[in-house]
Amino acid sequence: MAVAGRFLSSIGADVLWRSSRDLKILILLRFIRLLGYGGTTLVLALYLNALGFHDTQIGLFMTLTLVGDLAISFILTWVGDRVGVRLTAAVGALLMSAGGVAFAYFENFWLLLLASIVAVINPSANEIDPFKAIEESAIARLSTAHTCNDMFAWWSMLGMFGTAASNLLTGWLINALEDNGMKKLDCHRIIFLGYAGIGLLKLLCSLLLSSEVEQMPLQKESCSTPQSGILTPDEEISDDETAPLLEDNSSGYGAVTETQAQVLATVQEKRLFTPASFAFMWKLSLALIFDFVGSGLAQISWMTYFFKREYDMPEGALGSATFTAGIISSVLNLASSPLSRAIGQVQTMVLCHTVNSISLLMVSVPGNKYIALVIFIFRIVTREIDNAPRQAFISAGVLDHERTSAMGVVNITKTIGSCLGLYITGLFAGLDKFWLAFILAGALKLSYNVLILVLPHLLLSSNLDKLSQVILIGQSFTMDHLLHLDTDVVCLLAKLNSYDYIIVGSGFGGGPLAEQLVSQQYKVLLIERGSVIFSTHVLNTSRPYFNRGASNSPEGNERVYDAVKAKVQCTDRSDSYVGGPVYCVGGRSNLWGTWIPEIGDETLNAFFPPDIVAYLKSGEVQGYQKAFRYLTDSQPGDVIYPEGDGKHEVSASEIGDASQMLNNALSGSNFSLMPIAAQFNAPAPYKFAQGAYSTTLSIINRMYANDQYLSVLVDTEVIAIQHAATNTSDKSVTALKIRDKATNTIKELDVGRAKVILSAGTIGTASIALNSGLDHLNPLVGKGLIDHNVCYVRFAKQKSDNVTEKPLNLKTHLKVGGEECLVTVTINANFFLAGSSATLNTTHFYGRDGALMSPATDAADEKENFDTICVLFEFVGKLDNENSVLNLPGLDPVLDIRRPPIKHEVQCDMEEIIRRVRDSFVGIPSNQPTSADPRECLDPGLRPQHLGFGVFSHECGTMRMDGPQGPGVVDSDLKVKGLDNLWVCDLSVLPVSPEANPSLTLAALSLRLAEHLCGKNH
Repeated sequence: MAVAGRFLSSIGADVLWRSSRDLKILILLRFIRLLGYGGTTLVLALYLNALGFHDTQIGLFMTLTLVGDLAISFILTWVGDRVGVRLTAAVGALLMSAGGVAFAYFENFWLLLLASIVAVINPSANEIDPFKAIEESAIARLSTAHTCNDMFAWWSMLGMFGTAASNLLTGWLINALEDNGMKKLDCHRIIFLGYAGIGLLKLLCSLLLSSEVEQMPLQKESCSTPQSGILTPDEEISDDETAPLLEDNSSGYGAVTETQAQVLATVQEKRLFTPASFAFMWKLSLALIFDFVGSGLAQISWMTYFFKREYDMPEGALGSATFTAGIISSVLNLASSPLSRAIGQVQTMVLCHTVNSISLLMVSVPGNKYIALVIFIFRIVTREIDNAPRQAFISAGVLDHERTSAMGVVNITKTIGSCLGLYITGLFAGLDKFWLAFILAGALKLSYNVLILVLPHLLLSSNLDKLSQVILIGQSFTMDHLLHLDTDVVCLLAKLNSYDYIIVGSGFGGGPLAEQLVSQQYKVLLIERGSVIFSTHVLNTSRPYFNRGASNSPEGNERVYDAVKAKVQCTDRSDSYVGGPVYCVGGRSNLWGTWIPEIGDETLNAFFPPDIVAYLKSGEVQGYQKAFRYLTDSQPGDVIYPEGDGKHEVSASEIGDASQMLNNALSGSNFSLMPIAAQFNAPAPYKFAQGAYSTTLSIINRMYANDQYLSVLVDTEVIAIQHAATNTSDKSVTALKIRDKATNTIKELDVGRAKVILSAGTIGTASIALNSGLDHLNPLVGKGLIDHNVCYVRFAKQKSDNVTEKPLNLKTHLKVGGEECLVTVTINANFFLAGSSATLNTTHFYGRDGALMSPATDAADEKENFDTICVLFEFVGKLDNENSVLNLPGLDPVLDIRRPPIKHEVQCDMEEIIRRVRDSFVGIPSNQPTSADPRECLDPGLRPQHLGFGVFSHECGTMRMDGPQGPGVVDSDLKVKGLDNLWVCDLSVLPVSPEANPSLTLAALSLRLAEHLCGKNH
């Protein structure tokens, strides 16, 4: 069974079986159509000769037939997609029936010519059909980049089987009718009536097609208003995460007036092809004309006429010969798909076509009819093997919405070449030099092979032209638009195996990884969902909802946040989800949190694999230090706070005094300076300096230096990955399903030989994995989602000499109520951003004598008169398999999550720690009221607030790694188990939501993965 399964997979049978109903119907239509064409092709020249037409007239008839088909092809090339696949197929079927009846009952040359044009009764069994291009385009559109070759192979094979079966049936039916006394002319008329009946069968099948086969029109961007309550109805900003899957939005906040996609769409409306596609098509057509003229010189109708005239071979024998050859050819045609995968599309095209061209040269050489017949059969057997790779090759060379036009242009070129060839063959036949037509045909086809060999170079030149065009257009917009490569260019380059790695999402997983791989001269494609590649204006912090209405409320940041915030839905059982910006959730942000500590030793040893713990903390590598140096370009502790205007500089003595106060207050504590990641402009909160520490600084520099190894594609969402790991032996990702948010189109990006790394964030990566069916490989996919519990309290005291005036942040690891916790104490600094927060409603104010100021005096509004102290508790969040991201395709991610409540003993310990910290900085007078029960607290200023789920965007665990707690979805090298070319590098791999900000840890894991991949490749 395993051998049979591998064989069926190699010939694409599994692909055909899993294809959509519309694809199966399109292939069935091909079979039915060629079932009709085969019979009429076999008898067309013989029928016209029986009617008394001269050989030259027959050649002219065939030529004019194709000229008429050319006119129809030209019209459908322009309007085919607007007419629609279903209507086109139905009209073509009705015309088949009408033409068949006309041929059966009329003998006038011009009436028959009209019937042959509209009914596509032509001299080629390999259909020269003006309606064919639209169906080819539909097949390419409904297929993926990985399955396109297989679908075209089956499409060609079953069509050829129809031709072969028709040839056999026609030949022996004519012999049987003649044996029963029917005249040959009447026998031929029966064949044409059968053709009319096949047209009706095709009509019935055409009516079964659904609307999915139609080309969706390009849609321009539209605006929608956000759902946030803080904006007025006049303020329109982007809220594209609430849009349906195939709808797009444009941002009104910081947006340009017109996007690159709109400019390209406007130009595209006025012409058939973009400049790059036009260049590709005329170069391709130049090569194809040689092949098509050769095919016209040796059409099946002429070849059967040649054998009948030269060797007096009966129709039954000719039908049997073409049937045998057609059956072998139809089966052999399936070999083109695995052969293309093995040696390449162009190589397959040239190899198979060369063999066929040589056989054509030799058809007229032997004087023995049996040898000639064997060569004739071999010619039919090998003539279509290059068809599927050629169609896939053409489909890849143009944009998605240009495929119908491209197939139409190829069909027009084919018709012109066949017209010329057919007429020349008629002249040779009239001069009794039939053999010369086959010699010339073989020579022209060999010339085509030479030209097609240089086409990949021409194709690459077209892509470079297109890249230049996109860059030139981008120069009229913002800096970020210059980085937005066209998705069609990227998809095409991916088909040509132009990338070694494809990274989905930047942030602290994808950003360092991309830069490290590029520095080793690997070609990397970085796909970012956002419209910008760096996010200094999109903060990796919570929505600052608690600051709304305050005098220092960051209204500008609110607007940015509402434009980009994460859009998720929650089930009824879920905690209320506050959520961070969509580009930040679960490690996707390019700007890390302000404070970046290491994960505590106890958490690392309890949850992380030993080899990762060793990498982070010990040995010569010390991944934490390496990551800090990489991201800040400095050693830990080299600079207390980033250099600036002096407002953030804290002296060593001040740090030492504050640390000693806290260590004395809390037994077992060891407070030290919290490392800082982000540069900021004090005293105004939320305002980051341009050029703040970011994972993408080096990426931006590389882009503007035109680095040949790095490509960045922004404003593009990866929806799913294509793989067949659940039902075949192929354990690799073959393509990405992407949505170009600028044009509202969904496309297939071929992976080829590239390795794929998902860095889309805990929720984003889980959604991609679930949409891709990875949960069938591992039931833990999407499970375990957790964000740690965070609690805090603030208070302020009128300034005195014993507290620093500059922002200071100190941290220590403690057991709080028996749970591992990172305790942070900030002085004159917010716990996630710089600046005093003394005017917040939650702050309790104490005078210099330690007495609680209740109610707060007007002096409290003058924050420079107060020292603000904040105590923050961040607990370890253990994964819970009852929590999950739900797979509901087409919707925003749906979360089902419930965090465990704060235990009573934890609550009591927090209040005691807060009391001791307060007493260290605020001298509480002896007459301050206290609770009779030491387990309770009368002072509401000591009761910490519990922050909502998602406030800090530290969601973890949906693609967890192996660890001491059990096996996971990825191994310790972050490779997805069950797939050979897929890794994950974001917070989804963490087996716990740690007590510390995980940004530094994720950056270290990213650098470790880069070392692993580079070492593996070497």
